Amino acid sequence: MLFLKWGKRFKHGRGGVKANVDKALDSFLKGAALGSTLAMVDAGLLYWELGNQDEAIVLYLKAAELGDPSGQCNLGISYLQGSPF
Repeated sequence: MLFLKWGKRFKHGRGGVKANVDKALDSFLKGAALGSTLAMVDAGLLYWELGNQDEAIVLYLKAAELGDPSGQCNLGISYLQGSPF
């Protein structure tokens, strides 16, 4: 998916693009809105890294409900690291 690819470029500063967390998150969220579980997980990871665990858990849960193994794993880890609710 295009948004996922651009999100990774912005997150890591690859492909001739300077690293930009805001643009990366925006790209991942656009991909997530289109149903990409991979984009949901990547957006969740960025939210987690930025200290917004509540938003991360929402995205992990949605990806997990859609059957994404990474979403399931990250959701479980987030439960282990603290109270998500």
